[in-house]
Formats: sequence, structure tokens, C-alpha cells
Amino acid sequence: KNGSTDSLVNAEYTFEGSDGHTRTLRITAVLFRSEGIVDRMSVVLEVICICSDAEKCGWRGRSLVLKVSFPGVNREPEDKLIAKARSIAQEKKSAYWALNHLPDLLDSITFVYKDDTPQAKLREHSKAEGITGYEERAVHVATLEKLETLNTLTSTKDYAQIFYDILQIHRWLYEEAKILHRDLSPGNIMLRRTEDKIYGVLNDFDLASSIPRTGAATSNQRTGTRPYMALDLLDDDSRYFGHMYRHDLESLFYIILCFACRYEAPGKRCRDPPFSKWFAGTDADILGAKNKFITRGQVSAIPIQHHFRFFEPWLEAMFLIIRRGYRNQAHDQDNRNQGVEFDQETLGGELTYQKVKTLMTSYNGEALETRWT
Repeated sequence: KNGSTDSLVNAEYTFEGSDGHTRTLRITAVLFRSEGIVDRMSVVLEVICICSDAEKCGWRGRSLVLKVSFPGVNREPEDKLIAKARSIAQEKKSAYWALNHLPDLLDSITFVYKDDTPQAKLREHSKAEGITGYEERAVHVATLEKLETLNTLTSTKDYAQIFYDILQIHRWLYEEAKILHRDLSPGNIMLRRTEDKIYGVLNDFDLASSIPRTGAATSNQRTGTRPYMALDLLDDDSRYFGHMYRHDLESLFYIILCFACRYEAPGKRCRDPPFSKWFAGTDADILGAKNKFITRGQVSAIPIQHHFRFFEPWLEAMFLIIRRGYRNQAHDQDNRNQGVEFDQETLGGELTYQKVKTLMTSYNGEALETRWT
């Protein structure tokens, strides 16, 4: 009713899984509902398995997550990308650590719209009229292990470890699994607790894609969550570069920046949080506000809250790296005129994994745990 998902709570969903077993899940909470067009918005639900036959089911009594999304039929399926990454991690003993930082997808089902549905009729009408740009979609239902969100943390050092974990697993996916995530945001960073240890988990591969073996950009399609998107991806004139690895590195900087500057303490938002223009308005508005911050802001004026003060070395160094990189990019034409080829992949050698990793190996003078050696 009126787009509300409240009526879903306590509803039961029975389905035949990919393993042939029929299971029944009861919805206990609506965890997330994206804003958007009906039949295109994702819904994430907390569910509990209530099957009577625990032995056959294997899930009975488990608290799980049910994710309903509407991806384009030509997009690489999220479940295939996750399965690919987990398979690579399982095959190599040296990569087994990565399993702690990848989501555990228990089951996945995709439904295509039947011929008598409005979606199918719209598809046929678009073809008949020669309309381009229409993206046919399917319904994707995934059942996943339930993970914790960042707001369950209380220690800023734990935040630091989680962010460092995400840096490492994101790079491992890029180098070893040849997958670029393309949507780093706070909502896609989760954590797993195992034997009193915490592990950052990179979640939600809806916008991820396989990359060419050359490491070239995946596509020139804009993807991401706008407050955390790289400047290039908000700029129509720069999108022809495609989505590159360093765009996700820039997103990680904005994530850490917003946590350290917009919260007085973990889970407690500032009364008048900075960077509010990044969360409203058009792409051009957000681009203008971010560009002003990066190109004209003062590194000493980054409004880090006292509780997160030990993130200052990370943020100041990353800020200067990104600033130098975009200033180099601004002089790209001058370089070309002099016969010098500018490296868009790293903003002229500035924004690299190794540079960011060097910054993030310690927090407040204490070494963080390096997972990938």
C-alpha cells in the first residue's frame, strides 16, 4: 500500500531452492528498501526459516537475509560473481582468508517476466517501435547469511580495521577474481564476527562486473551511490574514461571522510553534519560541491569530529593524493601537447592501492591486521 513494505512483516514465503528442497521463510523485518521506480527498487528483508523438516532443510531456525532486486537481464548476475570469487578463494590456500570478507550466498533464484506481464509487453513494444535504451529486467531473489552493519561497532579502531579489510578484499577481487565492485558505500560494507574477531565484508555485487584481463575500465556506464562516487563519474565530460579501479578507491576515501566528519560518535549523527550537499540535488550539484572541496578546500580544515580524530592522518594524506591527481588530470591536454601520455588509471600515478594501503596499515600508532600478504 502506497509503496509501503510494512505489510511484508510476518508474511511467509515458500519456494523451491536450487538444491531441490522446498523451504518456508517468515519475514521478521524490513532492513532496507531503496528509493526508485516500482519493480526496480531493491528490498532487503530479515527472515527466519520455519521449515518443519530441519534435516532436509538445513536452514531451520537460522536468521537470514532475503534480498529481492530487479537487475537488467544482460547484467552479470550477482550470484555468479560471488560464486566465482568464493570458488577462487577456496581453490587457493593462500587466498582462503578472502572467504571471511565475502558474502555467503545460500541460494539464488531468477524469474523472468512472462509474456502476459506489462514488463514483457513493454519490451515487445520497444522493439517494434525501435526504441533504444529500454533495459529488460528480471526478478532476482537471493538468500544470504545475515551480517552486521557498521553501526553495531563502538570502537573507532574496529572501524579502521573494517575499512582496511575492505581495501584489501576489494583489491583482491580486482587482481585475482577480475571483478570490480563499482559501488563502494557504507551500506555495502558489513562485518562478520567469528571467534571474537571481526572481519569487514564487501557486500552487494549488483553493480559489480568482470573486468578484461588487461585491467581496463569495465564500461562507461555510471554506477555507484552518489554521495560516495568519484568526481569523474559525476561529470558527463569524464565518463568516457569508464569505471576504473581508482574510482572505487576515491569512494573509500569519501566513506571514511563522512564517518569521521558527520558523526560525533559511532551511530550518533552530528546535529548539523558537513557535506550535506553531497546527499541532495542533481549530479551537477553534487559534483560542484565535491569539486569545490577537493580543489579549493584546505586540508587543515577537514571537519573531523574529536571522537574520530585518529583518522586525521589517513584523511589528510588521501585528500592530498586525490587533489594532486585531479590537478594532474586538469593539465592532461598540456601533457599531450608535450608528447607525455597521462595515466588515467591512477591519475598520473597518484591514486594507487599501494599508496592507500601504506596509509591504512596502522591506526593511532597501532598496527592493523593485514589479511593479504
